[in-house]
Amino acid sequence: MTTNQPTSHTSPAPAAWSRGRLYRLGGLAIAQVLVLLGIAALAWATAGQGQLVQLRTRPLDPRDALYGDFVRLHYAISDLPPALWRGPGPRPDFGRTGQRVFVRVAPAGAVWAATGIYGSRPAAGPGPAAILPATVDGQWAGTVHLRYGLERFYLPEGTGRRLEATGRDTSGRLVRIAVAPWGTVRLLGVE
Repeated sequence: MTTNQPTSHTSPAPAAWSRGRLYRLGGLAIAQVLVLLGIAALAWATAGQGQLVQLRTRPLDPRDALYGDFVRLHYAISDLPPALWRGPGPRPDFGRTGQRVFVRVAPAGAVWAATGIYGSRPAAGPGPAAILPATVDGQWAGTVHLRYGLERFYLPEGTGRRLEATGRDTSGRLVRIAVAPWGTVRLLGVE
């Protein structure tokens, strides 16, 4: 004879599955926190341990509706003659955009100037020098146009237009960056 009485089946699987899922979610949250702390530590270490370099620039386009005030920077070392190629072998086709290169800069008075373009990271060499990673943005008018990933600097609200207006003179502005020995570059400020 069978009865239609409800039976309760307790299975250890749902509890173990929930616990395992909680462990995975907790591990994922911890991993995200560690990644964020790593990014902050890398920026702090670059600013603290990196070599300070001053570059000449002129600010452009100071406002973005979504991001607020920022200055798009165009460095004096953003446009270089192809004759600065110092890499092994023949000079590459700089008209091909997206190519990764390295620019060696050294002090030239108050600012630093480019002394060579390389296809792979060179040794810094004698005297004070720094190596900046760059991406080729094309070649026209007899110059190689480079991007360093330091072309945007965000400012306090309401100061972008003022900085752009005062930066239109021919001498431009000085920008301070830090170049860490391991290759990370960080924009510290616009003077």
